[in-house]
Amino acid sequence: MNLTVTVLTGRRPHLLARTLNSFVDHNPGVLDAARLVAMVNGSDQESLDVIAGFPVNVLLATETLAPIGEATSTLAEVAHKRPSRWWLHLEDDWESTGPVPFALAERILTDYPEVGQVRLRRRDERVMSKHRVTRQPIRWMPRDGWVSAKSAHLTFNPALWRTADIPKAFPCANEVDAMRRWVAAGMHRTGQADPGCFRHIGDQESLRTNGGAE
Repeated sequence: MNLTVTVLTGRRPHLLARTLNSFVDHNPGVLDAARLVAMVNGSDQESLDVIAGFPVNVLLATETLAPIGEATSTLAEVAHKRPSRWWLHLEDDWESTGPVPFALAERILTDYPEVGQVRLRRRDERVMSKHRVTRQPIRWMPRDGWVSAKSAHLTFNPALWRTADIPKAFPCANEVDAMRRWVAAGMHRTGQADPGCFRHIGDQESLRTNGGAE
């Protein structure tokens, strides 16, 4: 599988375990076939113990808790330096509710070069209805097994990316900065899997200390 999966975690081992175990349950064999890169932000031993149970190819650990933009930028850099064709980034608070539609997402990104991301968060979850940068309404149009928006902001929520597009958003100071960089690079059209396969967990335990957004 021509895929890099990056995982950002820290100080939430119980959520990390739910995220990774549910992913493996719904996507058997994917982490074994992919290049798996993990960062334990803050190097807590409990998270290191959880991640040791998975086939990690590259393990990064920070001594102190790095801001979300810095940590995600580091993972994006590692993904881009030795690129697979596709990139899936997960924070440690995303429970899988079904298999990732890799074939569909890869087809969208191949057939529609103007699409920058295929979002994988469940459509029945509440997300922003306006573009975070342009402030224009996001309007989703139905397609065959997915929906498309002419203009929607980049997100750090689970999504499939082309690794070649990583420099259009990274390095960044935070998620909003990445969104602005994405727009400046001319990236607007976005895909969304229907119904999606990730559910957000751990809202009360967020480590986003530097400009997070949905």
